[in-house]
Amino acid sequence: MKVLAREEFCVKQALLYGEGCYPSGISGRGEVSFFPLADGGEGVLRRCRRGGLIQLFLHNRYLFINRPLLEFEVHAEAQRRRLPVPLLLGVKWRQQGCTFSGVLATRRMEGQDLDAWLCTAENPAEKHPEILHACGVMIRTCHDAGLFHADLNIKNIFIEKGCPRLLDFDRACFYNALGDGQRARNLLRLRRSFEKKGHSREDFEMLLQGYGSVNIPRWLQLLSLIKNSISDLFQRKRKIS
Repeated sequence: MKVLAREEFCVKQALLYGEGCYPSGISGRGEVSFFPLADGGEGVLRRCRRGGLIQLFLHNRYLFINRPLLEFEVHAEAQRRRLPVPLLLGVKWRQQGCTFSGVLATRRMEGQDLDAWLCTAENPAEKHPEILHACGVMIRTCHDAGLFHADLNIKNIFIEKGCPRLLDFDRACFYNALGDGQRARNLLRLRRSFEKKGHSREDFEMLLQGYGSVNIPRWLQLLSLIKNSISDLFQRKRKIS
């Protein structure tokens, strides 16, 4: 077992032994718990966990690749470049044979993910254009810095005091520059998540206005449509069965 963490004693104790941790009640792909920080704030521990069918076989383990450490390194680089991301506190990983598992720690933020924010009655419709525009600007900033996000979706954008921040850097990476295709793939995936959560096309268009000009090739739009149709078909079959 190995740990990289900030100097605070409570962060290391939480990562190593789970000291002070309590369940967050947050559902999602990875188990999430909170722990107290010395300054009165809270830290978040998120266990790295696979998605998709492969999780049935490997659960929270990654074959051959130390994905928790790689995610930590990309997150740290995003923070170094002053991109809008949560404050990184540390990472713990364990190697068992040719598999790796791990936990990441960040500082807890006050707010909601974009999906929840758009659905909350306390956030009236007249506020939506401003926030969605800001989300588009945030994504453009990250793309212009060379950050490719492997799972850009509406749940991985977090609104903290009116400011959007980007979450979850598993399989994310930095390039010298992102091409149109990489930017388009991210935005099409994000649009798909808007649709799946029942948000309007107008909401996504407001976000795109903040993002600015982007060339989404027609072949990529067609490929995305085919993939989404196949995914929807499997989803319907699973519900029927």
